[in-house]
This record gives sequence, structure tokens and C-alpha cells, in this order.
Amino acid sequence: MATRPCTYSTWPEISMTNAIKAVEEEGLTVRLAAELYGIPKSTLYDRIRGNVQHGTKPGPVPYLTKEEEVILAKFLIKCSQIGFPRTVSEVLALVRQTIQSKGLSDVSISYGWWQKFCSRHSELSLRTAVPLSLSRAMATDNSVIQKYFDILEDTLKENSLFNNPTRIFNCDETGLPLNPKSLKVVSCRGAKNVSQITGEGKSQITVLACTCAAGVPLPPFVIFDRKTFNDQLMVGEIPGTLYGSSPNEWISRELFLYWFRKLFLTSVPRVRPLLLLMDGHSTHYGPDLIKIAAEEQILIFVLPPNTTHLTQPLDKGCFGPLKTAWKAVCHEFCTKNPGRVVTRYDFSVLFADAWRRSMTQRNIASGFEVTGICPFNRNAIKTGNDKQETISRSLLDQTGLAYIPLYSPDIKRTRDHDSSFNSSLLERSLSENDLSQAVTPMRRVMPIEFFLKTPSHPSSKSTLKPKSCGRVLTSVEFMTCIEEKERMKQEALKEKERKRIARLENQKEANRVKELKRSANFTMSEHRQFSKRFENGYDIPNERYELWVQLYRPNMTSQDSNAEDEDQDSLSNDTDEGEELSMSAANSIETQTHTVTANNSKGL
Repeated sequence: MATRPCTYSTWPEISMTNAIKAVEEEGLTVRLAAELYGIPKSTLYDRIRGNVQHGTKPGPVPYLTKEEEVILAKFLIKCSQIGFPRTVSEVLALVRQTIQSKGLSDVSISYGWWQKFCSRHSELSLRTAVPLSLSRAMATDNSVIQKYFDILEDTLKENSLFNNPTRIFNCDETGLPLNPKSLKVVSCRGAKNVSQITGEGKSQITVLACTCAAGVPLPPFVIFDRKTFNDQLMVGEIPGTLYGSSPNEWISRELFLYWFRKLFLTSVPRVRPLLLLMDGHSTHYGPDLIKIAAEEQILIFVLPPNTTHLTQPLDKGCFGPLKTAWKAVCHEFCTKNPGRVVTRYDFSVLFADAWRRSMTQRNIASGFEVTGICPFNRNAIKTGNDKQETISRSLLDQTGLAYIPLYSPDIKRTRDHDSSFNSSLLERSLSENDLSQAVTPMRRVMPIEFFLKTPSHPSSKSTLKPKSCGRVLTSVEFMTCIEEKERMKQEALKEKERKRIARLENQKEANRVKELKRSANFTMSEHRQFSKRFENGYDIPNERYELWVQLYRPNMTSQDSNAEDEDQDSLSNDTDEGEELSMSAANSIETQTHTVTANNSKGL
């Protein structure tokens, strides 16, 4: 049996408004106005007589008023912007609490209400949240971003690079797995397990990309996890591709220096200076790289740490499309070649296809544009904790109150007795504060506002370190600092090596002593005899006893040897002093003898 079609409220709201004006202002009859604007006569009559409030829609009373829904929508958007988005179940629970506070306890909120709510507020949509670490959330403070733009602007203007796209570059690496995640595929409705044949393992290929703000990419630098190369690995490669090898599949300081010399310096324009933007990972720069860059007049600018998801042009414009294209070409390869999986020998030809799809002039230029680098725009990056955000008004503007206490329907509210009412009104005078509050327009607080508490965004530290806002590595100050750090690092490595050698020598000595103890095989009677002899200080020569002392009393032996050395040193010192005294005495006697002889000769 077919359902009866809905015939109520088929007229637009503007027609009802015009019909009411025609009756009340122009003097038309209700019947004539209803026929003129296509509205049922009884409906128009009820609106004019006040039986039905104007703007009321048919059906049950909504759970939330229009004002409450607007407040809820703004609250959800604000929470999403500062990194604390709400799920649908959390929103439904929030609405359920609001309804219960109004006295309706037997009401269940379904998913259908959420769908209708989203249809009434088109600015809301369901999205998959991307995980953001706490360190990144703290680093994306608005003060950090603005300080970064100050340093970047000064660097660009001082070196005549401001809005010069042909001399601004950005480099970064990314990993492309040989077994990427599967795309959404077509299958039977209700199927629980939909499988796709892929390769085994979690190996990936690292690619270092570099682009120019003008929209031109440099050839990629591909890093394999192997020591030797085969020509088949390069079949179908992008012209000019550079290759490297790493045991852990990631880039190292040596590989980055190799790329900088062999590919970057040979591919960039000869005009100087140039600006190279990159993240501050330790595998990207070292003293050798900074010296070469300074000689070549390449300004290496390090982006603020934990902010590359906002400030890195490659992350914002190219790497997303590149990984999407990589998944697509791998899926197409497995579809066209049943029974085969993607290996290292298939990487070059598949990567070349994904590279051409993603590294377009539009994607590259948009990456530099949305990060505010070229063209320069310090307002391009929006942070969720911006204090100047216009989406939320102050509490005083919203409610007319400086403070709203949180309300819970389960807690009974009590009113404290105000002693100020004990005095007469004539005894009290109105202050300026009372007058200002009297003229402040009061706004009725919606019930839903008692349950909306916006979480605070994790802010960064109050003291901003210079390195947390970006820096130029090729500056004189940083070069001196990096040389000092490298010197300290080398000294630490030498000290570590010295300790390692000493530890090995101690281990060898311990093993030697252990072997001597095992070969000597002293009996219990010998132990008792030698121990008593050692305690009493008997110095009777005996090879067996001396071996026992060396093995079981090494510290005492070393102390005795040190004492003997000290005794010998003191004895030698005493001997030297005695010899000096005897020499001085002999000299004095000889002097006296000469004096007596001289006197005798004078007397003669």
C-alpha cells in the first residue's frame, strides 16, 4: 500500500509573511489573501489570530532551540580547531544532558537527529582526525609562528629574495612503502573480509625531493636499503635521478651532503644567493655542509621544530598527492599483473608515474603559497589557539556576565544569605559599578551553555628559544656554534673510546686472573696458611705464597708496591740531601783550611 504524500507546509515562508502584511496593513480579507498567496485559509487565520506563532513549523517541539543549535555548532567548530574534536556519540550525549536539564528524562537521541542537525548547519561535516602529537600542538603557538615569519621576512629582504620564486627552494624526504595501504574497492554488500594480495614485509624506499617556489621540481634522490646496485633497479627512472644506499632505509648526514654536492648545486641556477628551506633534523646538516653552503652562497634556513605540518611546502602541497598517486599506481600494477607483487625492481617505473602525476607546477606553487613563503604572507598559517580569533566572543559580550557558574542538574543549588540586605535601601548609595551593571544588556543563558566547556589549547613555553622559531644555518654565529659542538662531540667520542679500551683491558685482566686461579688450584689449608701469614706480615720468600698474594690480595700488593716506591723516593731524597750536606761541609772545611794557611803565611 502506497504511503500518503505529505501535503502540509508546501508554501514558502515568505508567502505567509506577505499574506499577513496584506491582511494587517493593506486591509485584504483572509480568504482573498489566502487565495492570492496560495496559503490555506485556516492556516492564515490561525497565524493572524495568534493561535499559532509565526515561524512555527509542523511536528513535535524540537529538542534544542535555534539559538542553542547555533551555540552548539560554534562550540563543535571551536573544539575541532584547537585539536579536541567531538565524536557523534559525544554530541548526542551532550544534547541528552541538555534535555534532561529541561525536565525530559525519557527521551532518546538517535543518529537521525544528528543527520537533521547537520542538514540545518551545513558548516559541519564528519571528518577523520589526523593524529597530532602534544609537542606539535605546543609548537604551533601563534607567537612561535609570528616570530618565525619575522625571521624569514628579515632573511628574504636582506638577501633580495623577497617574493623571488626562482631562488627559493625546499627539500624534504618521505618514505614510500612497497606494500601501501589498499584503496577502497568494490565488493559484495555485507562482506566482512575483503582481501587483496600484497607482498610481505614492511620495507620502504626513501625519496628526497626538492622543489622551487616557481613550480619546478629537481630530480629526486632515491635511497635503497642495499650496498650494491643493479642496473635493473633503474629501469624506467626519472631522468637525472640520483641514487644512494642506507642500511636503515633512511637518509644520513653523509647521504644528504652527497645529494647537496652532486644534485642540488648542479641543478640550481647560477645566480646567488639562494634560499634552501628544510627541517632541522640532525641528519640534514653538519659542519661540512654548512661550510660548503656558505662558500656557494646558499642560505640554509631551518624551519621551527614540530611545525613542518604547517610550514613545510612539500608536506602541504606535494607529498599528499604523491602518496595518493603511489597507492593508485601500485594498485593498478597488482590489478594488471595478477600474482605479482611490487618489488624494488618495479619501483623506478611505478615511482616515475606517481611523480609525474603529483609533482605538478600547481601543487608545488600552492605548497609555497599556503605556507606563506612565496608570495610572502604572515597570515597564511592559522593556529587553533589564536587569541584574536573572531569565531568566539568574550563571555561578557555573550551573556552580559563576567562569570557563569557551571550548572549540574544532579546537584542542589543553595543560596547564601547576603548580609547587605539587612540594611535599608536609604542607607546604601549606588556606585559606578552598580550603574554600569544596570545599563549592561542581559542575555538569557541557554540551558545547553551550562554543559559546553571549551578545552584550553596546549600553549608553548613562555620563553621562546631562538632555535624554536627558525634560524639560518649559514650565519657566522651558528657556524661558530656548530664547530664548537662538533669539537665537543669528537672529544666525547674519544673519551668514550678510551673508556671502552679500558673496559676491555680490565676484562682481559679479570679473565687472566680467573684462569690463573683455576690453574693454581689452592687448597683450603693453603688459603688458611697464606691468609694468616699475610695478616702477620711474614716476608719469607715463597713462589706459591707470592702467587696467592697476587691473585687474592692484588690491592694490598699494589698498596705495598706504592708504599715501597714512596719509601724509595723518600730514601733517595734523604740520600740526596745527605750528599748535599756533606758537600757543603767539605766546602766549608776546605775554606777554613785555606783561611788558616793564608794567616800563617802573613805571620811569616
